[in-house]
Amino acid sequence: MRVADIDIGYENISDLFGDGQTHFAVWFGRMLDANGWSYPKFVALCTACTGGKAKMHASQANSLKFGRLKSPGPHSFMAMVYTFRCIDAYQKGEMDELMPDLSSFHKSIEKAVILRDDDGNPASIGYMFEVFCGWRKPPSKAIVRTFTDEQATEVSKAAGKLVRRLVSATGLDLIDDMDRMKAKFSKDEKAQEVFEKVVIGQGHWTNEDLDHNITCLSHLLQKMFKHDLNSEELMNDLLKSI
Repeated sequence: MRVADIDIGYENISDLFGDGQTHFAVWFGRMLDANGWSYPKFVALCTACTGGKAKMHASQANSLKFGRLKSPGPHSFMAMVYTFRCIDAYQKGEMDELMPDLSSFHKSIEKAVILRDDDGNPASIGYMFEVFCGWRKPPSKAIVRTFTDEQATEVSKAAGKLVRRLVSATGLDLIDDMDRMKAKFSKDEKAQEVFEKVVIGQGHWTNEDLDHNITCLSHLLQKMFKHDLNSEELMNDLLKSI
């Protein structure tokens, strides 16, 4: 089955769900960071937009940002979507009588970044849920990071060291088990070849492909080494180590 240019099958549906949580976390987290919104501030906005009822909680916002919330539930998505639509209308001067008074939040929302779809409209419940499930990706400009060539090289070195350390710690063999690792890293032969070079310290990923390869690496580490980090957390760890 193909949805929004993503092939979905019984073999990859679980991986896609994991990717979706990570993509949503990056998308959501960068929005909070871009606006300088704390979790309480975001919750206060959602509460104001949903009749004073707490449909979103700070703990949920925190878990969404770090890709740890597997079942956010309809209330939290509803609260976010309606809040984003209200903010969009406020910014355009198109508030109607059904929308709340957001004047007390003026400084926080007048130029705020919100989650938007591919056409630049506030993301719908359906769009956001499909992103969360991994059935579509957010607009690329919202989640793709840019790296320098030097950063890509250094992160590749750190990733190679991590794999070698885990191989040694679990009693595997870098030569005997390389084919199995390559198969779990990617189905693409070229990607497998570059991965092998990264692991043995004779190659590196490009800045354009770094995010994608770290996602592949996180899947490998979870499957073979029970390394419980999603791709966003893994990337942050590798960046901190260089």
